Amino acid sequence: SKYLPVSKESIEECHFSGGRFELALYCNAVPETKIFEGLGLRLGGSTQIQQEGKGQSGDLSAILIQNIPLWAELRSAPS
Repeated sequence: SKYLPVSKESIEECHFSGGRFELALYCNAVPETKIFEGLGLRLGGSTQIQQEGKGQSGDLSAILIQNIPLWAELRSAPS
């Protein structure tokens, strides 16, 4: 695992924005996709996250899972 300081801005502007972009590309390339018919599997590392000023540090997957948008939370497992 890599432990990095991560700001709210970097989560939104890098990780989530990139994820939405890739999802849009996939849906455009595969219009018959059934990706929205089921749940996505969420896997993460250590859940130990530290507040670091305006950001957080810890396992990146745990930080992303902790900050997942509601629309993605409703379509993923485990809940």
